[in-house]
Amino acid sequence: MELESRKSYFIRDLIVRILLIVLFIFLLMFLFPMPNLNPFYDAIFNDNVQTMKDAAEKWYTTDRMPEKEGEIKKLTLQQMLDKKLILPFVDKDGNSCDTNKSYVTVKKSGDEYIMKVSLTCGSQTDYIIEHIGCYNFCKDGKCEVETPAPTQTATNVETGKVVVKKPTYTPTPSKVTYALEYEYERTHISEKWNLLDWQTTKMKETSDLVLVDTKTEYTGQKKVSNDSNIYKHIKDITVNHWSKDENWTDEVKDTSDQNKIRLYAVRTLYTGDKTETETVTKYRHIKVGNTDNWTEEDWRDTYVVPNNTTVLINTRYTLRKTTATDTTGYECGSWQKDSTWRTSKPNDTETVEWGDAYDTRTREVTTGTTTKTVWGNWQKDNTWRTSKPSNTSTKQWGDAWTSTTSSSTSNSYDKIVTTATPLTSDNTYTYKLFKKETVACTVACNGKATVTYYYYYRYPRVSTTSYKYYYRTTTTVTDNTTKKVTEYKYKYKNCKKKTNTSTSSDAKTVYTTAERDSLINKGYTLIKTEYKYKVNRPTYTADVIWTESITPPAGYKFDDATASVTRNVKSSLGKWVTNKAALGEYTEDITTRKQYKYYYNNPTTDTDEIYTESKVSPAGYTYKETYSIRDLCASKSYVENLVDEDVCNNMKDVYVDLGKWVSTESELQEYTYNKQERKLYRYKKRTVSTYTERAWFRSNPGKDWKATGNSRRVQN
Repeated sequence: MELESRKSYFIRDLIVRILLIVLFIFLLMFLFPMPNLNPFYDAIFNDNVQTMKDAAEKWYTTDRMPEKEGEIKKLTLQQMLDKKLILPFVDKDGNSCDTNKSYVTVKKSGDEYIMKVSLTCGSQTDYIIEHIGCYNFCKDGKCEVETPAPTQTATNVETGKVVVKKPTYTPTPSKVTYALEYEYERTHISEKWNLLDWQTTKMKETSDLVLVDTKTEYTGQKKVSNDSNIYKHIKDITVNHWSKDENWTDEVKDTSDQNKIRLYAVRTLYTGDKTETETVTKYRHIKVGNTDNWTEEDWRDTYVVPNNTTVLINTRYTLRKTTATDTTGYECGSWQKDSTWRTSKPNDTETVEWGDAYDTRTREVTTGTTTKTVWGNWQKDNTWRTSKPSNTSTKQWGDAWTSTTSSSTSNSYDKIVTTATPLTSDNTYTYKLFKKETVACTVACNGKATVTYYYYYRYPRVSTTSYKYYYRTTTTVTDNTTKKVTEYKYKYKNCKKKTNTSTSSDAKTVYTTAERDSLINKGYTLIKTEYKYKVNRPTYTADVIWTESITPPAGYKFDDATASVTRNVKSSLGKWVTNKAALGEYTEDITTRKQYKYYYNNPTTDTDEIYTESKVSPAGYTYKETYSIRDLCASKSYVENLVDEDVCNNMKDVYVDLGKWVSTESELQEYTYNKQERKLYRYKKRTVSTYTERAWFRSNPGKDWKATGNSRRVQN
């Protein structure tokens, strides 16, 4: 019984505890409800849409926009990922969005473009629409159309119902914080001056239209009958006369001028030798003789009596005189080093003796300055111009480094257009409606009682190409004129004056007795007499020669000696043949030579003449003389085909237009009849464009930013 009682108490306590826990959970849910995460999920979806929109705006440049009215260009999310325009993103559940059903389209509608950005993630599909105005796309200068922020809608795929979303913000879940961002916008204004083309219409100047230049142009006519001429032109014509020289020649002639001489044939000739053996008798002849060999010996102090082999050729005398002399000199100390740099060694003085340099250096010394003007580097000028400015002495203009073409509407219309349907602007004209009229229909009414006509002014569109040019300016460069200078440090001695007595011995050598006696009279003493001899030591020779004749040559004697000699003898073919086979056995020491035949030109000069209506000679011709057409008609020269006979029969004054306008009257030349002139004007026009910049801030950025009234929650 006690055990059962304890078990019943335990079950009861357990049920009570479970009920208390359930009650506590319900109280917590009542006091702290689950946060609404829909705004957070919507913010993620909106960020993904904005990412696609921003990438599409950068992709759709001018050349990628639709050109025809109603044309649509489409770019899917998959294509954007393939082109690396955006990075992959996921939806609220962490899944990838549908890359084929998600897309961006741009449609041309009038003068603007409509961009639609559609995103499909799971069962949620949403889109935004943006109107694109001027920037790079509009043609008439209108700026971006301000449209109210589109109402975001979502379509439930399962039910097909469209639900309008009005974001409401509720407390954020724990551990996740959010902040409010506000959208601000500001307007940028840019101003640009365009140089218009020359025009004949003078317009009223305004703050946006300024006259920059004027000029006068001229045109006229010329008479082509009374004063017309034909002109004779001549040129020398060279007529070639080629002749063939049939004779072969060994001479190699210069054929570089193919108009004078040309080679037309070449042949090779051959000749050679052959070796034969023969025996001959030779005779020995001897000639004995001697050869004088005179040798000049050195000086000797002994005298030899001259004879047939010894000849005295010179005599010399040596004399000496001793003299005592007092000399004044200087006694100097040891060498010292001077520390001063000098360009040359100083002169010695009574107290200082200068020695060699012990140190040297080379340095550059400035001797003056020069200035010169040079052209600097090419730079880019950022001003748009319709033509390159003229060069000045300090500024030089180069080629264009970029260009742009703009289209504008002319201020004057050229035609009134009547249509039965409304017109829009095209690439050639801009139409301005000035009257709309409804009248009774009389032709091709198709059941309509009335028809409406539209009357337009048609304004031509003008394309202007502007350029930015390279330019460079002069700059003054200063150069220093320098030269290299070598400097030295010298050794020196300090000296003092000193008198010394010295004995000098003066020795002289003379070669005649008169000079010897003159020196003796002056106190010199003869100390040595020397002699020079030339001695003959002859050499004896025996010259032996062998000849094929027993009769000795002059001066030789046959000594009865003979000898038989066998030798090889080469015999020559003695003629030239045209191939090696014709040499036969004469195949040794083959010699060749070339022979040539030439064409020679003996040109003659003829004169060609033509007649033209211009005094300017055709290429290669020279003006010779002028013929008056009226004079030729009077002299019946048309028989020679100089003038057509019909021209003479119908001779009358005819005027021909110059066909263009020139800047000065001198350029009219002979077109001076019925002269006209016109004045041209050139204006520059200012174009002001604006565009709006939008950005998100958490607080008012100030300055020129203005709130748009839009806000969003973002996760911190």
